[in-house]
Order: sequence, then structure tokens, then C-alpha cells
Amino acid sequence: MKRLALVAVIFFVSTFLRAQEPGEARRETAMEAQMDTMKKHMRSLRRLLRSPEGAAKAMPLISEMQSAAWVSKQEVPLMAQTVNDDDKAEFLRDFRLAMIRTERTLLDLEGAVLEGDLEEAQRLHQLLKGHRESGHEQFTAEDFESIPVLTASSSPPGAALPAAGYTDTPQLPGLPWKVHDKDRPVPPFVHPAQESQAPSDAIVLFNGSNLNEWRSTSNKEANWKMEKDWMEVNRTGDIHTAQNFGDCQLHLEWSTPTMTAAGQGANNSGIYFMGFYEVQILDSWSSRTYADGQAGALYGQNPPDVNASLPPGEWQSYDIVFQAPHFQDEELQEPARVTVFHNGVLVHHDRAFLGRTTHRKVPQWQAHAAELPLRLQDHGNPVRFRNIWIRPLTPASGK
Repeated sequence: MKRLALVAVIFFVSTFLRAQEPGEARRETAMEAQMDTMKKHMRSLRRLLRSPEGAAKAMPLISEMQSAAWVSKQEVPLMAQTVNDDDKAEFLRDFRLAMIRTERTLLDLEGAVLEGDLEEAQRLHQLLKGHRESGHEQFTAEDFESIPVLTASSSPPGAALPAAGYTDTPQLPGLPWKVHDKDRPVPPFVHPAQESQAPSDAIVLFNGSNLNEWRSTSNKEANWKMEKDWMEVNRTGDIHTAQNFGDCQLHLEWSTPTMTAAGQGANNSGIYFMGFYEVQILDSWSSRTYADGQAGALYGQNPPDVNASLPPGEWQSYDIVFQAPHFQDEELQEPARVTVFHNGVLVHHDRAFLGRTTHRKVPQWQAHAAELPLRLQDHGNPVRFRNIWIRPLTPASGK
């Protein structure tokens, strides 16, 4: 199997991506972003690896390059499904092998930097550029055949990662699991459908034109970043609706960027009905966390029935029917309930919340008003939102 130098790979993959059909633009954009990361950091590493002080600053760049190589490697089999040309198919195969070799070399480079071996680090940097012969084991066609190929309907890569969670948290009432239980089974993956359109009687909370329907935590104008038809979390704090809602139907679309963080740091956000009851937003395609903390979970209480996540960079949708809790004389009469569709797949059916959302604690109920604002969480990650609408639900006449 022939080897491809990293610089040549970057050039050829960029050319190949630009030649694809417009319908594949989202995956191409994600791939080009990874290649841009590799090119930019290669230039920076050349400068940083000249001194011990610079090498100390190189670790974040190496980590981001490792992530870029891994994401690019995983995207190739999905792209290959649309390729009928033998030469392009061979190129994609060689490119994936090059990314595997790049991952290995980056791991060696990380070790050299940690050990303070600048001479070896500089050699490995040159190896990444393809200017010197590799001393690493050569990959063969048989090696490639042994690598599992991802398809649009196969499990996301995060499903193969080790279990995550806690073992020292309290027991959930009426359930055999603890809060954020590490041993709680993760949901199986289901390939999602397309997002829906807004009905004519919906209240449009966000359509890309302004943030008039939203307020900051201090009840001032919301200050999230706005661009094109989406808004993005920007570390200015949670935002909530200017209007109050109780029982409702909500449609919301969201997207997470590719990043190196994992677990609860993998592009975390959430939808808090009435400010208290969260449906989790997270990258649960390429990362893994505790079952009751993944995308679609009623955070800290119940995981979704299945994992309907899409890869980072794709737009995802939630369609949620929320039933507000009912209190009488400060006592709970009926718990809050939700039915949730994630990318068109049912993940919760009339499921009850166990109390207010909390972290590492058993949820508790506390009486509140019948209608309260809807809140979107700023967890510090640049999660994007678009096409948000809501329908307050009232009983039909005679019911």
C-alpha cells in the first residue's frame, strides 16, 4: 500500500471535497475544517518545538490535531458510500490509512514533548510533513480491511468508548440505578429522520432575525451570538423566554461543533422547561458519558430509550410535548411529563420527571407557578440553535 505525505493528503482531500455534489456540503465542510486545523497547527508546531518553553505550549495543539485526524478518519467510510470512481475510492482508502498513521505519530510526538526530548519531537514533526521516511509499522490492505467501516445506519463511534459515570452517587427512587450510574446501560443507536416544519399556530421564539423573544438571566436583552439563521452560546449566561409557558409543544434545532473535549464537556447545553426540568443537549455521537446525562436524557433521571444522535456539525432536532407538574397546597399532585422525539425518533414516551433537575443528587419536588419561562443553558460550549417554536397546549373544548 502506497504512503501519502500529510501535506499531499491535505491538498488532495481539499481538491476532492470541492468536487463533490452540493448535497454533501455538510460533511465536506466538517472534513475541510479538520484539514484546516491540521495545516494551521503544523505551522505553529514548527515554531514551538524549537525550545522547551515553546514545547510546553504545544500540547493543546497536538491534542486538537489528534482529534482532527480521528474525526477525518471516521468520516471517510461515510463519504466512500457515494463514490463510484475507483481512483477516488482508492484515494479515500489511502487517506484514511494516512490519518491512522498520523494518529500514531501524533501520539509519539505527545510522548516526546512530555519527556522533553526536543530532538525527537522535531523529527516526528518532520515525519508528519512527510519529509522523512517513517520508522513506524507499515499498514497493508489487510490492515485496512480489519478496520470496522461506519455507515449512516451503524452505531456512532462514541458507543465503543469505555463506560462513564459515577459509582458514589445516591440511588434513584424506584429504580435499580444510581444518579449518573456508570453501570447503567447506554441506549442503542437508531438512525434519525428529518426535522419537521412549524405549524401555523406556533409562537416563533427564534427564526434567525432577532432575539426579541429572549431575555438574559438578569432579565435584560439576550446577548448570544447571532449569525445567518442561528444563534450561538457565547459564555454570557443562560437565556430564557420573555413569555411564560406551562403545558406546551416545543420544536428546536441545535448543532454542536467538533471539539476535543469529552463526556459532559462535549458541547453541553440543555432545555429547561419552566426553568427546572432539563432535556439534555450534548455530543453523544463522538463522545460518551453517563447514560442519564447524554443527549436526549432527562438529566440525572432517565436516559433516552435510544441514541438518535447525529455527528458534530449536523443540525439536530427536538420535538417535545411537555406537561407541567400540578401542585395543590404546596404538595405535588401530578409530576411533570414529557414525550420527546430526537431527530424524528421517539426517545421518551409520556415519561415523568422525578423532580427538579440537579447534578449528583436525587431530584426533589418544590411547588412553583403554573407557567414559567423556558430556559436555554449556557454551559460554556459554542452550541448553536435555530428554528425554535412553541405551541401552548390547552384542553380542547368539552374536555
